[in-house]
Amino acid sequence: MNVLKHGRQIGKSLILAIIIFMLFGCSNESSQFSPEEVIHNALQEVESVESFYGESKVIYQEKGRTADAFVFKEWRSKDGKSRIEIVNEDGSMDSISVFDGSSTMTYQPKEKTAFILDDANLYPLNQPTPKEEVQLLLNTIRDTHTVSFKGEEEMIGRMTYHITANVKQNTKSIYGNQELWIDKENWMVLKTKSTTGDVDSEVTYTSVDFDPNIPPDVFTLDLPDDVQIQNLDDLSEISEGSLEDAVNKVGSDFLYFPEKDGLSISKVEIEEFKGEISRNEVNIDYEKDDRLYLEMTVFEAPEETGEDSQIFPGDEEINVRGNKGTYAELSDFRLLNWQEDGITYSVQLIDPNLTIEKLIELTEKMVKVD
Repeated sequence: MNVLKHGRQIGKSLILAIIIFMLFGCSNESSQFSPEEVIHNALQEVESVESFYGESKVIYQEKGRTADAFVFKEWRSKDGKSRIEIVNEDGSMDSISVFDGSSTMTYQPKEKTAFILDDANLYPLNQPTPKEEVQLLLNTIRDTHTVSFKGEEEMIGRMTYHITANVKQNTKSIYGNQELWIDKENWMVLKTKSTTGDVDSEVTYTSVDFDPNIPPDVFTLDLPDDVQIQNLDDLSEISEGSLEDAVNKVGSDFLYFPEKDGLSISKVEIEEFKGEISRNEVNIDYEKDDRLYLEMTVFEAPEETGEDSQIFPGDEEINVRGNKGTYAELSDFRLLNWQEDGITYSVQLIDPNLTIEKLIELTEKMVKVD
């Protein structure tokens, strides 16, 4: 359950993921329309963005107060290489991330640290084209949002479709109301406003060049001699073991779902994190009727959890075994999270027949590892 590793920190990468997530088509015939029909027709003429350079201003607010504001600078080449710089309001460099086609390096000047990720498939900023994003993400929002076409507007010398996407009543979604201005020619989002729970974000491109002349050295990083370089592949070790091994690694007893009523444990995986996180996580896979049923992750709860234990903005509060928990649902992704007796429990519902109500009942039957 890699999504849990850093989910409790709503950082810049999550903001970026939220604001580019909602991409839709448009219709001149009606203010309400079927995204499926519009996407099918409109995408036939859309050309993919092969390369560009752009600058955008990002404002992130939480509970009505500005929590962060910064500038994104992006370089993307035809062969898939990328560079993203995050610049703080005072003009100082927050971070630089470069993907050279095979590995990713992220440099944080203030901390004098750099992280390397050798797996190109895991590069989080190597985004698909706007056209691919539309095709991929439509299935996620079509049942949860009402999409409206507000007209055409000009931004930074380019014509855009102005679209809103609001969460339907009595519908659960971790992505809240969205307002988007989408480039008519290539479907790149040039401006977006997003409200999800107490989180508001606004991203506006101030300039974009779709025919840039990018020097090759843009996709390299020359680091100062005093920078500490760490390979992210070395920050964790994964091994399989028993429940007893898991208790020893976590450092205390924890609850688990006993193997009853057709429920069986198919794998116990122990992941030992080093560096800043420095904790051990246990991932337990459960099967039922020879199919993966649910996945549970347990680890020792951080000493300071703060007031908000949300993993995603817009999580629903829910009672779990007499404890305050959160439940997130996004299309086929469903996650229950709570803390009890110093242990964090995160359960991902895999089987589509497993409802959150059934899972809550199942948690009441949990027992401690002998």
